[in-house]
Amino acid sequence: MINLFLGICMIGIISLIVWSYIFDPNNGLIVSFTKKKFILTLVILSLITIYLLSTGIYQSFL
Repeated sequence: MINLFLGICMIGIISLIVWSYIFDPNNGLIVSFTKKKFILTLVILSLITIYLLSTGIYQSFL
């Protein structure tokens, strides 16, 4: 159940990072990242989020 909550929180964090980058790329939360590092960070955070959500959903239906 905690993994499901953490996965939902991670969706919020990823949304905040992407929103701040789209809204103002020069003053976003991740200013010092290049485009390649930004995409890599989003991929890693997305994989962690998918893992947390999938294990949270699996554990809640046991």
